Amino acid sequence: MREGVSRPPGLERTVGLCLRCTHVRVVTSAKGSVFYLCRAPTRPKYPPLPVLECPAYAPADETDAS
Repeated sequence: MREGVSRPPGLERTVGLCLRCTHVRVVTSAKGSVFYLCRAPTRPKYPPLPVLECPAYAPADETDAS
């Protein structure tokens, strides 16, 4: 888990691979909704969750705070 990031229980099952991918950017709306934006150029920007398989998946460095 990235430092300083608290994850609710069960989030891994709900989000899938995106939760640990280097291409993801977590977007929180003004109303508090959370979206997972994929920045991989060949993938949909907001894929249906959970993502269980992805050819663009690249594990994020867990110590990276970005």
